[in-house]
Amino acid sequence: MKPSLRSPFPTNEQELLLKACLLSGELMQTSYNFWKSLVNIETDVEHGSFRQLPLLYLNLNRHPINDELMPRLKGMYRKSWSNNQILFFKMGQVLRLLHQKGIRTMVLKGVALSLLAYKNFAVRPMADMDIMVPVSQANLTIDWLKQNGWKSSVETNDEYYLNHSKSVTLINDENTELDLHWYPLDECFGIMHDEMFWDKAVTMTVSGENTLALCPADELLLTIVHGLMPNVEPPIRWIADSYILITSKDLKIDWERLVEYAKKLSVIIQVKEGLKYLKVNFSAPIPEDIYNRIQLIKPSLADRILYNQGKRRGVYVYHPSFEKILSVYADYLKNTTHKGMVSQHIGFLKFMRQRTKGKNYFRILVYYLSVLLKSNRKQNKTGA
Repeated sequence: MKPSLRSPFPTNEQELLLKACLLSGELMQTSYNFWKSLVNIETDVEHGSFRQLPLLYLNLNRHPINDELMPRLKGMYRKSWSNNQILFFKMGQVLRLLHQKGIRTMVLKGVALSLLAYKNFAVRPMADMDIMVPVSQANLTIDWLKQNGWKSSVETNDEYYLNHSKSVTLINDENTELDLHWYPLDECFGIMHDEMFWDKAVTMTVSGENTLALCPADELLLTIVHGLMPNVEPPIRWIADSYILITSKDLKIDWERLVEYAKKLSVIIQVKEGLKYLKVNFSAPIPEDIYNRIQLIKPSLADRILYNQGKRRGVYVYHPSFEKILSVYADYLKNTTHKGMVSQHIGFLKFMRQRTKGKNYFRILVYYLSVLLKSNRKQNKTGA
């Protein structure tokens, strides 16, 4: 059965919870009281919201608020702090291993946001580690990690992933998950050079190991684009991450860079929608001139097709056979540097040959024709 995708934009209850987590004063208090009246914390809090409860505790405790849920929330906060400390320690070990081989590293997402934006080890939910290395060192890094106890989480074609994806997932004997990136986003394929994103990176230290993180503008771009992909789990944490980045007193967002990279990577639709939501619903302090300029940018037809296909597919979702061809072709269009109809479709056959580990072109054609026939039979039976 195909899992149902959740919208990246929150439900009414989720938005009330996020406002209680992020805002202050009377608006925070009102949002919290309303949220609590609508949900039963024992039965009604789905996983995406549950992971925000340590942040809720921190915000309530700052005011402070005397509430019967505070002891329970405090326990969740402490457990999150403990779990994240273990993850930070393990990331330090991986960084140390990579540095021993002379591999340059950058930390993405949860760990970077915890240290640079939230400045707290407990409130940013994390389940894995995200580390980026330069494109030129990706192959070396995978080989080195495999020599030191890591393996692919599923059987993969490493050559395909290196040439047509942004990352690969590895696990070790402790079942710790590492997402090893060479691009922060899929959209970087064919565009990103070695210094793109690295040129403005900021320094940070994780468990005693010096490394890098994306600059605030790049981190905000990654947060919004990744967050606006529908998921089987409500991906609402992108709102908290974005709001914390935008409102941080210590971080300065280079808005011109954000606009430049959004256009260059063809993700202007995601940035427009994300910033609009943050401004309208959370009054995020986005500069008016930047906001107005972004809203006036018209995405290309290809950008709209790829964005709409991303909304259909979501993240880590099983695709029924009738969607396979379209989803694979969208991946190819997103990554290809070929121009012109003939060149693009010759390139697509080569892309599929690499994706299928060298199967000949005839077998590829037969396979996808069979997929279409099965799809048509299924649809005819359903219609009957």
